[in-house]
Amino acid sequence: MSTLEQEQAVFDSIAAEWAAAQTTASLAVAEPKQETPVASLEIDGPLTEKEVIKIIQSWVTQDAEYELPERRSFEEMIETLQDAGEYRGTDLSVSRLKEIVSAYAPNAPKSVEHT
Repeated sequence: MSTLEQEQAVFDSIAAEWAAAQTTASLAVAEPKQETPVASLEIDGPLTEKEVIKIIQSWVTQDAEYELPERRSFEEMIETLQDAGEYRGTDLSVSRLKEIVSAYAPNAPKSVEHT
């Protein structure tokens, strides 16, 4: 092997190690749990049923990555949606919010505090 070939082999080895280190470093960065900023949605007008459904669906998708005790409870979802409704206004009643959460997050854990 010539000197040039040896240098190229060393360079290739260093480049491969660097690339592997970059991949490992990027995989080590944990993504924080994303909260849906319900009350801070920059949408004019009252909170609609369509928006509530999208919010719940995003929560269900986010919570799927977590163990059951770490997921949003049924009651937390209702309370957060009520807060958003108070902030923006809404025609949706609490009973309707409960129906929607039950339909779109049927596996949401029930809070022991509220039962």
